[in-house]
Parts: sequence; C-alpha cells; structure tokens
Amino acid sequence: GCYPGQEIVARTHFLGRNKRRLARYEASGGHAHAPGARVLAADAQAGDAAGHVVASAATSDNRVVGLVVVRDDAPLAG
Repeated sequence: GCYPGQEIVARTHFLGRNKRRLARYEASGGHAHAPGARVLAADAQAGDAAGHVVASAATSDNRVVGLVVVRDDAPLAG
C-alpha cells in the first residue's frame, strides 16, 4: 500500500521539481467558480488551460476569492 501523497513525493523526487503550484485569486463578479473549472493563461489560445479551480467562494462585497492549481510556466493575468 501507499501512504497519502507518496505518489506526488516520488514524482517530484524523480522529475526534479513540481510542475504545478497552488495560487490564491480574487475576482469581481460575485459568483463562485465551480471546483474543476478551467483557468486560462493570460496568452491563452483556444482550449489552452493553465490550470483548474480547487475552491472558490463569493464574499459579501461582490467579489470572489479562491484557490487554483496552475502550471509553473503559465503566464497569468495580474
């Protein structure tokens, strides 16, 4: 059996580095994004996802905050 996270640790060890990162985001609009929703890169071409939403919540001041997992090489908009 494997312990939780063992595959990630082994993959990171043998590849030399992690190719994704967790990032916090804020947006205007007031509607929370669904977990798994695609995040597009700043220079995205059709269908080119930079990552995906992990968690998202609307705030009382009509903003959305959340966490996304994105590729290290993805240029994200400010």
